[in-house]
Amino acid sequence: MRRRTGLGLAGISAILVLTACGPARVTVVVELEGEDGGATTFVDDVEVRLLPYDRDFIFDSLTAAAATPEPEMPAELLAAQAEIAQAEQEWRDAEDLWNTARDTMKKLNEELEGLNRAMNLYKQIYAEFERWEREERRSKDRSAALFERWTDLDKAARAQLDSVKMVRRIWADQAFEDVGLAIEAKIEETGLEEAADTTGAEAEGVALLKVPPGDYWVYARHELPNEELYWNLKVTVMRGDPVVVRLNRENAEVREIN
Repeated sequence: MRRRTGLGLAGISAILVLTACGPARVTVVVELEGEDGGATTFVDDVEVRLLPYDRDFIFDSLTAAAATPEPEMPAELLAAQAEIAQAEQEWRDAEDLWNTARDTMKKLNEELEGLNRAMNLYKQIYAEFERWEREERRSKDRSAALFERWTDLDKAARAQLDSVKMVRRIWADQAFEDVGLAIEAKIEETGLEEAADTTGAEAEGVALLKVPPGDYWVYARHELPNEELYWNLKVTVMRGDPVVVRLNRENAEVREIN
């Protein structure tokens, strides 16, 4: 993930000028808003595919036709997963605070160099340094304790979670055995083909795809520390009419990482 640097609306507009000259082109922009309304970032290295079929519909149909229902995740395991994710986030927050404290101490120490210890400015900066030094010790100890709690929770649930995953994987292998045939049939029915590109090759957060006119689904996934963003959005592509699709958290399905 990279911060917006210079592409902006002008850069995307330049891409659209180029794509408008050719037939049936699609520009997909993957962008995520920062936490607490922070700066938007363009996300590179996301594989984007244009599919001439709705993959969710295919998998839902195969699920409905399966000999047995899909095994559910036990409620206690779902609760354990939520607790583990919360513990991990608390550790990451403490780790960030520890890093901030260390970076601040380094900067304050650099400011102290060359100052006369008798100066009021030196005393003020040194008092601030001591405050951050105490914070550094506290956050270091807290980070270590939270890391241990997170790993202990994860270890306690791991065996049962792996067992349930195995059962679900076996079920999926059987239920989706014919998914390839179903996809081939859909592609043959539409007469269209898939297209793929990875964001960042031409511009930050941007994937460029060229396809024959028709109905497609923009399919992409982006993994975050505790969740996955999943997109499967329908788009109609027309010749000579450039299409821009923006993938963000608002139009994503947020999935837990099991």
